[in-house]
Amino acid sequence: MGLHRAHAVGVGAIFFGPGERRPPTYRFDSPDGSYGVCYLGLSEEAAFVEGVLHQPLPRRVFSGASLAARAIATVGIEENIRAVRLYGRYLIGNGADAAVVHGDDYPGLSQPWSKAVHDHPDQVDGILYTARHDDSVMALALFGRAAHKIRVGPSLPLSGSDLRTLRLLDRYGIGLLP
Repeated sequence: MGLHRAHAVGVGAIFFGPGERRPPTYRFDSPDGSYGVCYLGLSEEAAFVEGVLHQPLPRRVFSGASLAARAIATVGIEENIRAVRLYGRYLIGNGADAAVVHGDDYPGLSQPWSKAVHDHPDQVDGILYTARHDDSVMALALFGRAAHKIRVGPSLPLSGSDLRTLRLLDRYGIGLLP
C-alpha cells in the first residue's frame, strides 16, 4: 500500500506543519506546536479531496492555472505505521464521535484529540480517518516522529490535459476553465 500527498508545485511533498512560529490551522495540527503533522491520503482521491478541495465548498470550477500549481506525490511506506482509527465503528470504541473528524471546532475538539493521541503512552504514528468532503476515502494525519517511516516517490503536477486529473475532477463534479 502506498500513500499520496497533494502539495504546491515547487515545494517538497512532505511537510510536517504547521511550521515554526505558525499557529495551528488544520484539523489535527498540534495545538501547542510540540509536534508536526503531515496530511496524507490512502488514495489519490483522498489526497485530492483533502489537499485540493478542502476550501469552502461548493467550489465547482478550477482554472487550468490553479490546477497546475498543485501536484500529487506518491509516498512509499518504509516501516509499519501504527495509527489510531477514528472512523466508523472505531469512533465509539475510542470515546469519540464524527465531530472529531468532520466538525468545525478544530481548536476546541480535533486538535486536543490529536494532542491526546500523540501524547498517549502507546506512541502511535498518527490518526486514520475518513476525509471530511468524501467519507468514502481514508486519510492519515502522520505525526512528525514517524517521518522516517515514509519516503517520497514521484510527484506529478495536476493538469487539465492529464487523464488522471480529469478523472479526479469528474469524480467530484468539478469543471475546468481554460
